[in-house]
Amino acid sequence: MIKFRVYTFDTCGNAREGFEVNDRFSHGEIEVSDCSPRVVFKALREEASLVVDSKKVCIGSGSNNYMGGHLDIEMRRNGKPLGFLERVSG
Repeated sequence: MIKFRVYTFDTCGNAREGFEVNDRFSHGEIEVSDCSPRVVFKALREEASLVVDSKKVCIGSGSNNYMGGHLDIEMRRNGKPLGFLERVSG
């Protein structure tokens, strides 16, 4: 099992001019068997009590590598950063 600490962002800005993260908030930890979006989003809903619409939100691309320590969460439409998962163990 892989354990992540869950963070969400207070973000301002837009896709054209860029986004800026003003603050981050911790929402405890989740534990998942793998890092597939289906498994991660289910854990976010059930363990962290976050509302996640998988049609609008995605696990970001680029630096995402749970072996490297984190997974970015962002809006599909414009790449707005919503938060990240920081690997704690596993």
